[in-house]
Amino acid sequence: MKVFANINGRIFTVKLIFLLIFFDCICNYALSQGRIWFAEMGVGISNEQKSEYTGGSSKKSPAYTYFVNFNNGGRRLAIGVGGDYTSVGLQNVNNSTYKKNSLHLWEFYFALRYYPLIPTMRFGTKGAIRFTAGGQIGFYDFYWREKDNYNYPTYSHRSWSSPAFSSSVFAGLCFSPFRNTSGLSLKLNYRPQTYSMNNFPLVNFTLKQTFSLSVSLFIGPRIKS
Repeated sequence: MKVFANINGRIFTVKLIFLLIFFDCICNYALSQGRIWFAEMGVGISNEQKSEYTGGSSKKSPAYTYFVNFNNGGRRLAIGVGGDYTSVGLQNVNNSTYKKNSLHLWEFYFALRYYPLIPTMRFGTKGAIRFTAGGQIGFYDFYWREKDNYNYPTYSHRSWSSPAFSSSVFAGLCFSPFRNTSGLSLKLNYRPQTYSMNNFPLVNFTLKQTFSLSVSLFIGPRIKS
C-alpha cells in the first residue's frame, strides 16, 4: 500500500509541476498581449461566525474560509471566477439527526476586480505594493450529512440546500517584487447577506460572518522590461 501511495504521490507532483509550467506560459503570453492572468489561493479569518435557528444559537470564533480564484483582464481591471469553502461550527448543538462537524458552506462566484499591472507604489528598492479592490456575485449552497432511514444510526445520507444568491466586496494590498506580480495579498472582506436554508434539521437556520481578513498567495506573470 505504501508503494502505491508513493507512486500516486509522485504522479500528483508531476501533474502539479506541468500545471504550474502551463499556467506560467499562459501568463507570459497574456502579458505580451498587454493583458494579465493571475490566480489566488488563501484563507479568510472571521472574528465571529454566528448561527441562529428556532430554539437556540451557536457561535464559532475564529472561523476560517478557504478560497481559490482565477482572473483575466487588462492592465487595471480583471474578471474572474472562484469558490469558497467554510466549515460551520455547531459542536455545542444537541441534535442527533445530523453528524456534528459535517455542515459546510460552499460559494461559487464571478468577480470584477481592480488590480493594476503597474505597481501603486514602491516598497524599498525592489519591492512593490499594488492596491486591489472589487466585488463578487454568485450563489451559495450548504452541505451536510445526516442519518439514513435505511441504515440508521449511520450518517450515510448527504444533503444539499437550494442554491441562493450571495455577494461580497473586498479591498486590500498585494506585496510582490517590483517586476513580478506574484506575491502575498492581504484583504478585508465584507459579506452583507445572511445565509439561510429551509431543509436543515435545525428549523429556520441562518448564518452570518460579515467581516473577515484574508491572507493569500498571488500567482501572476513577470513584468518584462
